[in-house]
Amino acid sequence: DQMKLEAYGGVSSPKSYEVDGIKMGEKDDNLINVLHLKLAAQSAFNKIRGRGFPMELVEVLIKIRHQVPEEFKVLTGSVLSTFVFLRFICLAINNPKLYGLWKKQPSVKTLKFIVVLSKVIQNA
Repeated sequence: DQMKLEAYGGVSSPKSYEVDGIKMGEKDDNLINVLHLKLAAQSAFNKIRGRGFPMELVEVLIKIRHQVPEEFKVLTGSVLSTFVFLRFICLAINNPKLYGLWKKQPSVKTLKFIVVLSKVIQNA
């Protein structure tokens, strides 16, 4: 799982990414864990952004954008990007085996990290 996590965001052991005060260990520092999580999220986002999107998807999104009435044009970019992220990217991040990104099902600890990571990226 460790090597696969590194593909998501440069994650390396023994860093802690837990930011829930109830679940943190005695030696965990919330500020440091938040920093670890932010760095992992930024790295993962950069990797996602760097791969690009299929041209067919880009063409469909452009057509949708052109058909939006003028009074809603200001919101179009954020609505479309949120749609794509939630419907495609988050699903693949949260289900790496299902989408062919990993061969085996990740451990529970890894899945928890992946869910938190996708939430951070989504809200960035």
